Amino acid sequence: MVLVDSSSVGLTAELNALLPPDLLAELKRQEGTGQPPDLDSSDREIDAAPAFPNIPLIVLAHGKPVLPGGSPNDPWEKAWRSMQVELASLSPQGRLEVAEHSDHSIPTQEPDLVVGAVADLTRDRHQVRKSVPV
Repeated sequence: MVLVDSSSVGLTAELNALLPPDLLAELKRQEGTGQPPDLDSSDREIDAAPAFPNIPLIVLAHGKPVLPGGSPNDPWEKAWRSMQVELASLSPQGRLEVAEHSDHSIPTQEPDLVVGAVADLTRDRHQVRKSVPV
């Protein structure tokens, strides 16, 4: 599984609390709804799901600050990176890779990184299949 700069259960509200109110309002406006997504419902669904399986997992995290005028040392960026580390630790086979030249738009800014992560997992799965006696 490849997660690309993903959020995790319950942390979105914490991240939003770190944003200046005017920036949060602008981000909601840009989303087109003026309202935050129904993250509580999403969180409940995830909480009800079985434990995360022991599967190959690559978490791709942005390397450039997402917020206008931001820096890697901003509390929001630190909280986001911590969340990416937490996601990678969901599986014993998980690992974190940083898209050094991307903000949140990793698939468009560093598509080769996304394709490479999927290829790595596909190659690893193929090698495991070949090594299992039939």
